[in-house]
Amino acid sequence: MSKLKAVVSANINGSRQPTRVEVVTALLWKALTMVARAKHGRLRPSFLVHSFNLRGKTAMSVPDNSCGNFTNPAIARFTADDDENKVELHHFVDRVHDGIRKRVTDSAKISSDDDLFSSVVNTKTEMIEAFHRSDADFYMFNSWCRMPVYEVDFGWGNPGWFSAVVVPGHNMFHFMDTKDGDGIEAWVSLEEDDMLLFQENPDIKAFTGQE
Repeated sequence: MSKLKAVVSANINGSRQPTRVEVVTALLWKALTMVARAKHGRLRPSFLVHSFNLRGKTAMSVPDNSCGNFTNPAIARFTADDDENKVELHHFVDRVHDGIRKRVTDSAKISSDDDLFSSVVNTKTEMIEAFHRSDADFYMFNSWCRMPVYEVDFGWGNPGWFSAVVVPGHNMFHFMDTKDGDGIEAWVSLEEDDMLLFQENPDIKAFTGQE
C-alpha cells in the first residue's frame, strides 16, 4: 500500500494525498481498462460507480442511530477517445477522486426529502443508461474500509478474518480492511476470461506481491 500511494503521489499535482480506497480503485480500473483493450483491440469507454455513504454529507438531519442503507453512488468516467493519452495510474486516481468530490459537493446541497429523491433518481437513471451501453464497460465498487468489523465480539472473541457475502455477478468489486488495518483486501468478481487477463496485468502483479 505504501509503495502504491508513493507512486501515485509522485505524479499528482499539488499537495493532495490520495486515499487508500482511491488508489486501489484506480489500480483495478486501470488494469480493467487494459483487459478491455486486449479483448477488443482498442480502448473502450467505461463507467465506474462507487458506493458513497450519505450520513453526515447532506444538509438533512439524520439520527446517529438510524439503520439501513443511506447511500448514493459516486460515478467516474473513462471516455477512451478523449482520454486516450491519459492512461497512467495517477490519471485514474484523478478520475476516481473527481467523481467522489462531485458526489460530496452535490450531497451537501441536499436539504429536503425532495432534494434527496431527485438526487437518487438522477444518479440511478445515469447508472442504468451507462449499464445498458453496448460500447462501454460498467464496474461496481463497494468499500467497507474503516468499518470496525474486527472489533466485533459476539461472545467468543474478535474475528480472525472477516469477509462479506458477495452477490454473484461480474464486474463487481468489494473492499475490506486487512486485519492490521494497513492494507485492503479487494474481492474481485469477473468473467473467467477477463480474470485470466486481469491476473496477468503487470500493475496487478507489481502491487499485490506477485513479482
